[in-house]
Amino acid sequence: MNFKIYFCVFIFTVSCYAQDLIGIINLDNGKKINAVLHKVDNNVIRCIEYKSKKTFSIPVDKIKNIVFISEYNFENFFEETNLLDEEFLNFENEITKYSNFMFINNNLLNHFYDYLDYLFVSERFEINVMNHINTLGLSMVSSINSKGLHYECLYMIKMHEFEKAQALIKETFNEAEKIYFQALILNEQKRFKDAMKMITQMIINHSNDTTWLPPTELLSAKIYLDLGLTNSAINTAKQVEKIYKGTVAAKIAGKIYNTLEQ
Repeated sequence: MNFKIYFCVFIFTVSCYAQDLIGIINLDNGKKINAVLHKVDNNVIRCIEYKSKKTFSIPVDKIKNIVFISEYNFENFFEETNLLDEEFLNFENEITKYSNFMFINNNLLNHFYDYLDYLFVSERFEINVMNHINTLGLSMVSSINSKGLHYECLYMIKMHEFEKAQALIKETFNEAEKIYFQALILNEQKRFKDAMKMITQMIINHSNDTTWLPPTELLSAKIYLDLGLTNSAINTAKQVEKIYKGTVAAKIAGKIYNTLEQ
């Protein structure tokens, strides 16, 4: 059967499996398995083979990656929507269905990171986000594990566990990350002018860092607001929205200046 046709049939039948997740499991030995993924149990994934309907288990360390098949369109979510409450809640409901599998390389990882980023920089932060962070921390993939440490540090700062955050910052992150986290800590401590000094240091020393500049400049817009410098906040937010379009930081920045200009 033509793969494209088979792929369409595969998507068409997703809804038949309710909360079970459909995916193509790529193994380290090159084998591909079309499966319904039930759950992760002691580093073993419990599945049903798509064609035969036979149940089986796969050790996580034998899996190269998973390509999840979903009726929901995750692509360009943060670029194409206005992030109204209903839109975000729909996105949250869909992406968190896959959360238990996020310690394995998969095609939805970046969307999951976008989700976590949004929770931390918006007003939607919740304590139970630590469950997602712990999942990333289980990963045998270094890049995923590093992301887990990144979000763990953000969590500590949000919870005002500054000593723990400082210890993690000192041992783990690169210079740009350290500056960003230090600015966050100073902001949480309401030392706004000191935080702005750290942000200025970031902009001067890491002007080409497209990973850390967007959230850092977004933080500066929020600090301007806390300092009562509304025009500076609006101008900075507009700049972030324009320059970093399609990022979580840009989406939050757009909401800030739209609210301030009303």
